[in-house]
Amino acid sequence: MQTLKNLRSERGLNVSELAERAGIAKATLWQIENRQVSPTLRTLEKLAGALGVPVHDLIEEGARPTVSAR
Repeated sequence: MQTLKNLRSERGLNVSELAERAGIAKATLWQIENRQVSPTLRTLEKLAGALGVPVHDLIEEGARPTVSAR
């Protein structure tokens, strides 16, 4: 997730530091950032909390579901 990497870098955190703050494994964070696994909602909530952003900031625009008005 490029967005996640950018947010982490903007805050001056390395993978180990963010993983520790979020309470997730460093390997899990690395896999998420490198698109090897998709994070669960709970993991997104932990990462968002550690970064001080809403969860939707971690979801890339193209991945967001769209709702059509009828």
